[in-house]
Amino acid sequence: MKRFTPVLALCVALGAVEFTYAQKLTLDDFSTGAYRKTLPTSNAGSDINLQKGAMIGGERETQFLACHHIPCTTAENQFGQTSGFQVRPSKKTGVPSALIFSAGYKMFPRLDVFYGVNGGITPLHLDLTRYDRLRVSYDGLNSVVNFNLELFSPTGSGILGCNLTSPTGSFPFTVDFPLKDFVGGGGGPIDLSDITLMDMISQSGGVADLGTLTFAITKFEAIPPSVPPATLSCTGH
Repeated sequence: MKRFTPVLALCVALGAVEFTYAQKLTLDDFSTGAYRKTLPTSNAGSDINLQKGAMIGGERETQFLACHHIPCTTAENQFGQTSGFQVRPSKKTGVPSALIFSAGYKMFPRLDVFYGVNGGITPLHLDLTRYDRLRVSYDGLNSVVNFNLELFSPTGSGILGCNLTSPTGSFPFTVDFPLKDFVGGGGGPIDLSDITLMDMISQSGGVADLGTLTFAITKFEAIPPSVPPATLSCTGH
C-alpha cells in the first residue's frame, strides 16, 4: 500500500520547483476473491462468506440478506423469486471486474461488504488522513439503491449514505463520499488516521422499483484532494 503526502521541494541549484501529489488508493477492484450466491435456496435467507485476495487488508467478508425472516416468509417473497450477487473478476479485455447485485421481483435484499472482518475483527489500521473522500465507481445502475459507507475506528464510527440513481442512464459513473461529511455513530469522533473496519451497504431504495434493483460496482477507492471530483457527490444533506 503506497501513500504519498503533498510535498513542495525547492531545488536551489536548478531554480526549479517539483510537486509530488498523493495518489488514489484502490481499496478493492474486485479482480480477486471470486464468489457467487443466489438466495433463497431451500428457504434459506442469508449467507456469510469470506473472500481473500488483493483487496485492502487481504480479506473481504460479504453478508447477504435476502429476507428479514429466515426462512423467508410468503409475505416477504410472495412470488418465490431469488436474489443474488457476484464478485466477478474480469474474463474479457474491455470488461471490468465487478461486484454485481440483482434483486428478484418484489424482493428487497441487503448486501454488506466488510473490510477488516473475517468472522471476527481483524483491524485494517488504515490511515485516510491523506485523502478527502472515498469513491465508488459504478458500471451501471437501473433503479434506486440506498447506499451507505460506514467507517469504524478505536475512538468512534461514522456513516454516510444516499439514495442513488444513475445520472448517465446505462453508462458508468462515479460517486464521491467526502470524509468530512461522515456522521458520528457510536463513541466519540472518528479517527481517520486509524480506520479499523469498513462496511459498504447496498439495499433497495424503495418499493417503487418493485425490488428489481440491479447494479455493478467496479472500484472502491480513497481519493486525495488533487484529483478532480466524481460524477456525483453524496454529502448526506
